[in-house]
Amino acid sequence: MLATPLQLFSASAGSGKTYTLTLEYIKLALSEVDNNGYFRRILAVTFTIKAAEEMRTRIVKALAGLSAYPDYLNISEKDKKESLLLLNRIHDDFKKDGLDLSLLDIASRAKNTIQQILQDYGLFSVMTIDAFVQRLSSSFVDELHLPSQFEVILDLDSLMNDLMDQLLDKVNQSGDPQLTELVLSFARQEVIDGRNWNRIRQSLMDFLKIAFKEDYFQIKSEMDRFSMSDFIQIELLLLDKMNAVEGQLMQNAQAFVSLVDYKQIPDSEFANGGNGTISVFRKLTNGGGIEYNKFVNLRKAVEQNKWYAAKTSPSNKGEIDYISEYLSEFAGEFLQIYDETISRYLLYKLISKDLKKMALISSINEELQVYQLEQSRISITEFARRINEIISKDPVPFIYEKLGDRYFHILIDEFQDTSVLQWKNFMPLLENTVSYGKVNLLVGDAKQSIYKFRGGEVSLIASLVAKDASLLGSKMNPSELDYVRFDYLSQQISLNQLESNYRSAPEIVNFNNDLFSWIAQHVPYQELSALLEPVYGQHLKQIPKVSSQDISGQVDLLVFEMPLDDEAHENVELTWMFHQVVHLINYNLSLGFRYEDMAILTRKNKEANFLALQLKEADFPIISADSLLVYYSYPVTFILALLKLKEDPKKNLLVFEAAYSLANTQGKSLSEEAADFLEMENSSSYNAQEFLNKYMLEYYQLEISSVWQEDNLYDFVFQVIGLFDLFNQSEGSDYIFKFLDIIQDFTLKDTPSISAFLSYFESNKHSFTIASPENVNAITITSIHKSKGLEYPVVILPFASWSFQANDQSRIWYDLKEEKDSLELAENQLLPYFYSRVNAKDLDYFPSLATQKQQEMHAVFLDSLNMLYVATTRAKQHLHILLATPNAEVSGRTRSSFQKSIGQILLDFVGNNLDEAHAYPPYLWHEFVSNSQYYLWNKSPEFIQVKRKNLDNDHVNLLIQGETFAKPALRVKSSKSDVYTLAKEKRERGDLIHKQLEKLNSYLDVDASNILPEIIDLLQVETVRDFFVPGELFMSEQEILMSNGQILRPDRVIKKNNALVVVDYKTSHKKEEHISQVKNYCEVFKSMGFTEVSGALIYTETKEVVYV
Repeated sequence: MLATPLQLFSASAGSGKTYTLTLEYIKLALSEVDNNGYFRRILAVTFTIKAAEEMRTRIVKALAGLSAYPDYLNISEKDKKESLLLLNRIHDDFKKDGLDLSLLDIASRAKNTIQQILQDYGLFSVMTIDAFVQRLSSSFVDELHLPSQFEVILDLDSLMNDLMDQLLDKVNQSGDPQLTELVLSFARQEVIDGRNWNRIRQSLMDFLKIAFKEDYFQIKSEMDRFSMSDFIQIELLLLDKMNAVEGQLMQNAQAFVSLVDYKQIPDSEFANGGNGTISVFRKLTNGGGIEYNKFVNLRKAVEQNKWYAAKTSPSNKGEIDYISEYLSEFAGEFLQIYDETISRYLLYKLISKDLKKMALISSINEELQVYQLEQSRISITEFARRINEIISKDPVPFIYEKLGDRYFHILIDEFQDTSVLQWKNFMPLLENTVSYGKVNLLVGDAKQSIYKFRGGEVSLIASLVAKDASLLGSKMNPSELDYVRFDYLSQQISLNQLESNYRSAPEIVNFNNDLFSWIAQHVPYQELSALLEPVYGQHLKQIPKVSSQDISGQVDLLVFEMPLDDEAHENVELTWMFHQVVHLINYNLSLGFRYEDMAILTRKNKEANFLALQLKEADFPIISADSLLVYYSYPVTFILALLKLKEDPKKNLLVFEAAYSLANTQGKSLSEEAADFLEMENSSSYNAQEFLNKYMLEYYQLEISSVWQEDNLYDFVFQVIGLFDLFNQSEGSDYIFKFLDIIQDFTLKDTPSISAFLSYFESNKHSFTIASPENVNAITITSIHKSKGLEYPVVILPFASWSFQANDQSRIWYDLKEEKDSLELAENQLLPYFYSRVNAKDLDYFPSLATQKQQEMHAVFLDSLNMLYVATTRAKQHLHILLATPNAEVSGRTRSSFQKSIGQILLDFVGNNLDEAHAYPPYLWHEFVSNSQYYLWNKSPEFIQVKRKNLDNDHVNLLIQGETFAKPALRVKSSKSDVYTLAKEKRERGDLIHKQLEKLNSYLDVDASNILPEIIDLLQVETVRDFFVPGELFMSEQEILMSNGQILRPDRVIKKNNALVVVDYKTSHKKEEHISQVKNYCEVFKSMGFTEVSGALIYTETKEVVYV
C-alpha cells in the first residue's frame, strides 16, 4: 500500500486521474480478505451523480476484467490487453508494499469482490458528497433536530420560490410595514441601478440565495443575534451619526463660502483657482458628498495663512488678506472635524449601504424556519451546516463514531472543488482513519478549481501542500478544533504528482507548459506568490505521452484589433467571431474531422447562446445547453402553444407559434401559402381556437375542434400527441417523453390545472433538460465550466478576453471585529459582519477590510486563470483561440478594462515568447485582415494527421466560395443550404422577431440569453430605444373590440407623460397601407378620449423609424 496514510494526488489535465482513482480503489478493496467484502470499508465521494456513476462503472468493469484472468472468455482483445496491464500493475504495487500475491490470487480476490458488491450493492459506497451527507443525516434525525419524516429539497430555485411566496404574502396580506418598506427599498434600488422592474421578484430571489451560501453559513450564528428590526434600527442610528458629521462639516463650509460671497471675491482669485482650495467648500455646499481627500492644498493654505494665487489682482489680495484669519479659522475647524471623523464616517457609509438587504436576509431565514417546520422539507445545504455545528464543538463527534467503525478508507475525488465547509465535515473522519494508519486519498488539481461561485476553494489544496492554514484566510474561522485537525492532517499528507499527459498532442502540452509557466512568473499580483506556488509551481509542466508520430497537434491564436468606431465594437466583434468560427469548422472538416469531434467553449452563456443561434441558422448541427432544454424542442413548443390557446382563446399570435412549431416538428419550413393564409385570416373576427381549427383543416386535413373540450392536463396533451402523431415526427421523441415526465411530477405535487402547469413550466423551463444524446454527429457548444473533465479532438475558444477583476455585482461578507473600536457603537449595535461590494474604494482606508478585499480579488484572479487552464487543456489535437482587443488608440475605461483581462495576459505572453506574427492562413475569414494577427505554435497545419475511432471514409465535401463569407453579416448559410429557402426562412424569422418584440419590456432586456441578434442590433438605434424606455407604462398586443365586431391589435401602445404613442412593427419593406393602419389606430384612441396621440412604424430590417 501507499507509504503514508493521507495521499494527495495532484492530477493535471489529461494525466489519467480517473484511472489512478480506479486503480487505488481496487488495490484497497483487494488488499484485505473479508467474508462480507472489504469494499464496505471504503467510502469514495465525488461531486456529481454522473461522476459517481462513472466511477462505479469503471470499478465494476475493472474488477470483472481482473476476475476473467487467465482464460479471458468472451472478452475483446482490447479489453483483455487493458485488464492484463492493470493486473500486472496491481501485482507490482502489492509486491512493493510487501503483499506477495500471485496474478491468480489477485484475480480470485477480484472475482469474490465483484460478487460481494453485486450481492450488497447498497453498501458499495461510491456516491456524491450530498448523498453521503443526506444518508448520514437520516441516521441522526434527533441529534440534528430534523423532523422525523422529511423531504430533501435538491432544487434551490424551487425552495426559493416557495419562500418568496411566504415573504410576499406577508407584504400583500398582513401588510407588515417594516417588511413592506424593505421590499420596496430593494425594488427602488433595482430600478435606480437600471434593472428591469418586471424582474424585481427574480432579482430579490437571486439576492436572497446568499442565505444558502457557505460563506453565510460560517457567520450565521453570529448574525442570527440581530433581527430584522435590529438592522433597521442600526441603519437609522448610522444615518443619524453620518448626518451629524455632515452637519458639522457643512457649518464650517457654509461659513467659509458665505464670507467669500459677501466679499464678492471671484473663486478664480483664490489659491489654485476655481478648482483649488475654495472648490472643496463649494462642492460640499452644493450637495456634493463627503469623500476621502488628503486636502494637500487646503492644509497648505491654512498653515501658511495664504489664500490667494500669484496672479491675484492687488485689490483682491487686500480683500483676501483682510478675511484670511477667518478663512483659516473656518478651514482649520473643518479639517480638524474631518480628520477626527472621516474614517468613522466612511465606515458608517459602507455598512449602512446594504443594511436593508441584510435585514431581508434575516427575514428569509425566519421564513425558512417556519417552512421547514410546517412543510417538513429540508434543503440539502442545511444538512451540511447542521453537521458542522456539532463537529466544530466536539473533538470526537458522536455522529461519526459509528462511521469510524464502518469506513477505514476515505477517497475524495475532484478535491479542488471541495468547499471549506465540506472539508471541515470530512476532517474528523479522516483524522480517525489516519490515526489508525489506514490509507486515504485526495485526488484533484488546484489548476482546475473553477467552481468558486459554488463554494469550491482553490486555496484548499495549496494550503494543505504548504501546510499553512493561513492561505485559507478567514474561511477556517472560527473553530479552534478546525485548526487542530487541519494541522494534524496536513502533517500526514504525502504529495504525488501525476506529471504525464495521455490526452493531448505534444504541441498542445508544450504550449500549455510554456503559457502557464510564464504566467506564474508574471502574475499581476505579487502578493499571490505564496498561493500561486503550490498551484502553478515547479510541478506544473507535463510530459506528453502521445507521440507526434501518432497525431500532430495545432495551436493558434487569432487576434483582432477592433475598429475605432465605438458604436460598432460589439457588433463587429460578434460578426468577426462568428465568421472565424465558421471558417475554422470548415477547415477542420476539410482535414477529416467530423462535427462531433469539435467543441466551442465560452466563458459566458450569452456568448455560447449567440454562436449556437447563428450556427443553427447556418444549418450546422449543434449540441448546446439550449438545445438540450425541453422547451427548445419544436414538438414541445407546439404542445405548449395549444395549452396556452386552451387558456387564452383570443390570442391569435399563438396560432402563428403553433403553425411554425408544427412545420418544424415535421422537418419542414412554413410554406409561403400557409404564411399568407395565416396573415390573411389573422384579421378575421373569430377567436384564435377557431382560427387554428381552420388552419389545421386547410393544410393538414385534421379536425381538431374536439381537443378544446378536454380540461384534464394529461389527457389534453396525450390527445394532441395522438392527433399529430408527434412521437413519429422527425424531431426526437426524447423531448416529449421528458415533457410527459414533467407533467406527471407536477400532477403528483400540485393541482393538475393547465394554467397552474403553464405557470410552473415557465418558472422552471431553464432547468428542464434531456440527457445529452450519444453518437450524434454535431458540434458541441458549451461553457468552460461544463467542459471540465471532458476532451475533444478540436477545441475552438472564442471571446478569450474575460476579466480577472471582480465586477460591480461581486459582494462578500466583511469581518468588522478589528474595526469595532473606531465605530464607537454599543455592543448591541455592533454588527460582526457587513455585506458590501468587493471593489468598493472606501474599503482601502481600513487595513483589515483592505486585506479581506485583496484576498477576494486574488481568489477571483485565480478562478479566471484556472478557467483559461481548463479551456486550453480540453483539446486532443487542435486548439484555436480567438481574441478581440480594443483599438490601440482607444484610451480610458475600455483600454483599462482590457488590461485587466485574460486577453491582455495572452497578448503579453505572445509578445514575450514569439518574435512576430505568422502569415495569415487562407482558410480563415479575410474580412478585417489588416486588423488581425495570426500566431501559430507548430510548424505547419499541413502536417496534421487525423486519427480517430470509426472515422468515416465518406468525408464531408466542402465548397467554400470567397464571396459567401465576404460580407460582415451575422447570418451565414452553410454550403448545403440553397437560396430557395431564404424567402421562406425570412418570413419565419420575421414572425420570431415580432414575437420577441411583443415580449420585450425595455431595451435593458437585450441581455436575456434568448434575444435574437436582430433585436440586439435594432435596439442600438437611438430612435428605436425611445419606444422601449425602462419604467414607462405600455401595452403589448392589446385587443380593441370595435362596435362593428372588428378586432384591432396594435403592437405596442406607450404612455409618455400625458400622451399616447402607438407603435407597429414591420418586418417587410415599406407600404402605403402601413401608415394608414397606424393612423387608424390613432383615430380609435382619440375617439376613446385621448387627446394627444401619435404613431410610429419600426421597420426591423432597415432599422428605420417612420413617424405618423
